[in-house]
This record gives sequence, structure tokens and C-alpha cells, in this order.
Amino acid sequence: MAKPAGPSVVRHVLGVALMLVGVALIGYGAHFLAISGNCSSTGYVSYGPVPKCSGGEAFYIISVFFLGPLLAVVGWLMARLWGVLWPSVCLALGAGLVTIRLDASPPRAPRHSAWSWAPASSRWRSCRSSSACARGSGRRPWPHLGAARW
Repeated sequence: MAKPAGPSVVRHVLGVALMLVGVALIGYGAHFLAISGNCSSTGYVSYGPVPKCSGGEAFYIISVFFLGPLLAVVGWLMARLWGVLWPSVCLALGAGLVTIRLDASPPRAPRHSAWSWAPASSRWRSCRSSSACARGSGRRPWPHLGAARW
């Protein structure tokens, strides 16, 4: 009796499992890279403060750009499912990015921004709520905007 041509069942199942793990890594890493967005290990970049990185960014980058695609392609070649890899990657990326809204703890932006001259707990917020600035205290919260704005 002749053996049927093509991959064995074990090779096919192992390829599908490997492909799904790779695709899941791509979606997982994309989810957390999109959440962390623009972060820094020090909390500051050349244009001002940004959220501090959580420390897992190396794994997320490796899973999206290196390990995930490698496992997905190797599994795809083992399973020989020619029309499945691209739609599964699109679904994984879509699921990873759509679930950002469901994440309970996205990193918050710092309490002060490039537009303010001091942190949120400083004097200018109370100055805006009282008439101290209107009486001529001398310091405007946005000196680069000129007197016409204030």
C-alpha cells in the first residue's frame, strides 16, 4: 500500500500550533507597544516629559518584529496552509489594537506638559483661578504667547 503524499498529521498540527503561537506573539506585542507608545527609561526626551517605560519593551519589540514573524512563517511552511497566514496576522494585529480600550491600566501622561512652565501643582493654576495675575503679579504662565493672550 502506498503512503499518501504530503505532510504527516503530526507535522501539520505542529505547524499550525507554531504558526498560531507566532501570530499570537505578534498581536500581543503590538498591543503593548501601542499602549506604551512614546516612552522613555528616564521619563524625558528631547521635547519634554513622556511616560516612563515599564521595562518589557524589549520583549514586545522582539515578539512583534523578530520572534513572532519567525515562528509564524516556520509554522506556516510546516503546515503548508498557504492562505491562512496573512489573514491570521491581520486578525491578531486587529485584536491586539482593538483591545487597547479594554486595558484597565494604560500609562498616564505626565501631569505637566511642554506648554506649562511648571508642574500642575505649581502656582500658575491657582493664579488662573484667582485674580492675582490680573492684579499684575508679573509672571504669566505662558510667557512665549505674549500679553495679548493673557
